[in-house]
Amino acid sequence: MISIYLDEEGDAVKVDFIELTNFRGIQKQRITFENKNFVALIGDNGSGKTTILEAITKGFVPILRTVNAEAMKECDLANNDIRNGANGAAVTLGITLDGEKYVWTNRRRLSSQQPFENAGDVKAENAKSLKELKSRYSQCVEERKLPLILYYGTDRII
Repeated sequence: MISIYLDEEGDAVKVDFIELTNFRGIQKQRITFENKNFVALIGDNGSGKTTILEAITKGFVPILRTVNAEAMKECDLANNDIRNGANGAAVTLGITLDGEKYVWTNRRRLSSQQPFENAGDVKAENAKSLKELKSRYSQCVEERKLPLILYYGTDRII
């Protein structure tokens, strides 16, 4: 599980799983995070550690757009995130916040003329889940209780 703490009371967003479809070099992969307080991604260079972290970041964009849509353009799915030969990419996140489970998908197509392949349909409960989570996030913004999320990608200065 990956935890992002919202405030001093210990409320946390816990990433339960991430599912990638045609995201970079991954055709279809679901990663479930164990119910632990610490997760370490270990692997050789080029094995996909950064891809997973960047997918989580891009997965949260539909929620973070609630606050600043313009700033989120830099973090959102881009054409270069779409696996070679695919028409689109999708990142599905499942999280737990205060005991409530939420699931949503962030998608990008190369062209609006091309159908999405292998991404599944958006289910009604996922759309409702996203709407509820956006509402909760907006409330956090109003109360100035925003999470602190730190992630240093491979382009960091050492």
